[in-house]
Amino acid sequence: MPYIGEISALITAILWAGTAIVFTEATKIVGSYVVNITRLILATFYLVFIILIFNFQFLISWEQIYLLGLSGIVGLLLAMVFF
Repeated sequence: MPYIGEISALITAILWAGTAIVFTEATKIVGSYVVNITRLILATFYLVFIILIFNFQFLISWEQIYLLGLSGIVGLLLAMVFF
């Protein structure tokens, strides 16, 4: 298919712009804390759903799970500070 990379880049840019607009409006209505918490909860549910539906097998240690959770908490705190 010709121009598949260009089409993908254009769709990605449109979706990123749409996301910025939606998050800006949602933040004005309910605040950044609620938007960030809701975003993280929904992302977690979507990730678990996709892992279960497609039967992905991940062999990760408890240390990796801990570091992933810590990364999420730090990301949430930074997002709330700079949002």
